[in-house]
Amino acid sequence: MKIEYEREYQVNYTEVDQNLKLALVDSITLQQNMGTEYFESFKSDNVILRNQNNAAWVVSKTKVHF
Repeated sequence: MKIEYEREYQVNYTEVDQNLKLALVDSITLQQNMGTEYFESFKSDNVILRNQNNAAWVVSKTKVHF
């Protein structure tokens, strides 16, 4: 099963170096935001799960290509 989440993001000039390369810390932050929005798109993020089921995601598997 192959599931992909794709969305266009704007990167601020403060997140890149003089060669317009995204810093490692900022790339991980971007990836975390994408993961959160991915679960929100299925209505299964931690806020919704906590409010509706008194539950939370604890473990997830994410594959990131740099």
